[in-house]
Amino acid sequence: MKLSPKQREALNLVADGKIVPSLVKEEDGWHARWRAVGTSGENDWIDSYVREFTMSRLSEDAEDQKHETLHARNPS
Repeated sequence: MKLSPKQREALNLVADGKIVPSLVKEEDGWHARWRAVGTSGENDWIDSYVREFTMSRLSEDAEDQKHETLHARNPS
């Protein structure tokens, strides 16, 4: 698998432990996003690259569960 420079940079940030989870409120609710720490400049692209390598069936299902607040849950 050939990686682009951005993909390589994202994987290096993960390997160096410079990626942290964060919460972002958007129009349709709260969303988890990966953010880089200790880097300069805009790094919103990192979330999509990290997700590309870490997405699993469980995390794909979680993406479909939208909550209006951080405390809202689907009834079981």
